[in-house]
Amino acid sequence: MKHSVANGEVRGGRGPIPHYGQVQLLSPNRYVSPDIDKLQVEFYMNARGQANALSVVHGEGRTRFVRKRT
Repeated sequence: MKHSVANGEVRGGRGPIPHYGQVQLLSPNRYVSPDIDKLQVEFYMNARGQANALSVVHGEGRTRFVRKRT
């Protein structure tokens, strides 16, 4: 996934040839892109407010990324 910020707008894309679409805030930790088949990204925060995991939902697929402890 790639992203860009321009003119106060966050845009995200996916795939080898990114299809960019506007990313909209749904809640403090969840974003959706109606331009990219309702792609959703949700960040999971710890007690310090740091994102330690995120999930991406696209259509019927879901994947979750977890940061390794160092």
